[in-house]
Amino acid sequence: AAAFAACGALQCGFCTPGILVRTKALLDQKGSDLTAAAAAGRLGAHLCRCTGYTKIFDAIDMLASGQIPAPEPPGGLGKSGVKYEA
Repeated sequence: AAAFAACGALQCGFCTPGILVRTKALLDQKGSDLTAAAAAGRLGAHLCRCTGYTKIFDAIDMLASGQIPAPEPPGGLGKSGVKYEA
């Protein structure tokens, strides 16, 4: 989920559980050989109207390459949270 957050692939949350579970299964099967093109074929059953899939595929590429983003705290109490471009 951290890679999805870092890439701005989390929007309304409706499709997120299914996409995360499917992505985990794909990563377990293919590991670092997983590509965005291969993931696109397997994520076709999941409908996401918010991200356009580009940011989802960016997150999958990040995970397949072994990059684990460090969470960035929003700055403390009363500060605005992290904002992602849609």
